Amino acid sequence: MDNQKQNANNAELIEALKLDDDEQITRKPSGSSDLKGKMRKILMLIIVFIVLLIVVVWLLSLVSGKKQSYKDIESTMKKAAEKYYSNHKGELPAEDKATSEVSLQKLINGKYMKDISSYKSGSGSCSGKVVVENNDDEYLYISYLDCGEKYTTTELFREITKEENVVTEDSGLYYMNGEYVFRGEDVNNFVKIDENIWRIVKVDKNNEVVLILDEPYVNVKNWDNRYNTARKMSYGYNDYKKSRLREYNEAIYEASKNNDTSEYKKLLLSEKMVKYLSGYNLCYGNRAATDSTNDNSIECKNVLENAKVGALTLSDFINASTDPECKTATSKSCQNYNYLITNKKTFWLITGNTVNSYEVYRVNQYGKLESIQASSYSSIRPVIHLNSKTMFNSGTGEEVNPYTIK
Repeated sequence: MDNQKQNANNAELIEALKLDDDEQITRKPSGSSDLKGKMRKILMLIIVFIVLLIVVVWLLSLVSGKKQSYKDIESTMKKAAEKYYSNHKGELPAEDKATSEVSLQKLINGKYMKDISSYKSGSGSCSGKVVVENNDDEYLYISYLDCGEKYTTTELFREITKEENVVTEDSGLYYMNGEYVFRGEDVNNFVKIDENIWRIVKVDKNNEVVLILDEPYVNVKNWDNRYNTARKMSYGYNDYKKSRLREYNEAIYEASKNNDTSEYKKLLLSEKMVKYLSGYNLCYGNRAATDSTNDNSIECKNVLENAKVGALTLSDFINASTDPECKTATSKSCQNYNYLITNKKTFWLITGNTVNSYEVYRVNQYGKLESIQASSYSSIRPVIHLNSKTMFNSGTGEEVNPYTIK
């Protein structure tokens, strides 16, 4: 009886195992189908993701293309104008100081550039032009862009002479003799060009920005060392037109223009920035130490035309001081409240003394004006004029945030 029960149980177990195997065999095709379905879904998701990624990248490229700055657009305008004039060379200005211009719309219509909205979304209605000036047979391209309240191209001289910058007392920018003149000890008149720091002396009647190098560029050079017949010694002559100082200044300019570092390892200006220099009427007339007329009318009795690099006049040095007793070359108080003082470093002025043919003015290491023989040695602080079309880029004129140009 027990054996029969056992056999029956074994038979039931075998039958149950068979049934279980059948179920597993039956499920296998269903599991394989599910796996294939999952693979298809994953593949579809990957494809959708790739498509979405391509669309996003495309949209971002369109958006980023419209996020250029206005300064970038000005650069685009300049390049477009260069292409335009390469195809219309006859329209370039032929004479020195002459200008030509092409409108923004003409550049767009000619397919030299796209519409402004293609570069910057929300730019609104913009107008503009590119002016080309012949500067000693070098062409200076200047972009003007006007997008109303959103952006307007600004010349450096306009940024400097804004109404809120002008003062009537203490240190700052004064309007005097028809010019905007920096005066005092603590003034925000720093400009950085390439790697050199300059100080703004004034904005003259032609809207040119007059700069003097903050530190001496060349040390221990004589103003002139020719044989002076009146003194019967090599004391030099105080005629700038025939002086060594003029030779040095012109050599400094030529080195920058030709990117020649054989004489001056650190160039005054890069080859690119030389184009911004304006040839100006350099005043080099001599004056007596007791003369108190400080509007440059005495110095400008003698003029050297189309100068690119010069030196500071006596009038300009005197006007930089706010001390009321600073009136003549003999005034010791001219060293007071004067940003032009460079402690422990003498530097030459361009002005000679009418008393003797060999005497010229300089600022000594203590900031005091003195008249001395031209064959003496002092440092050179070059003076340049920036073209009135030189464009403002950034900065406030502070030493830590100097003006920069485009």
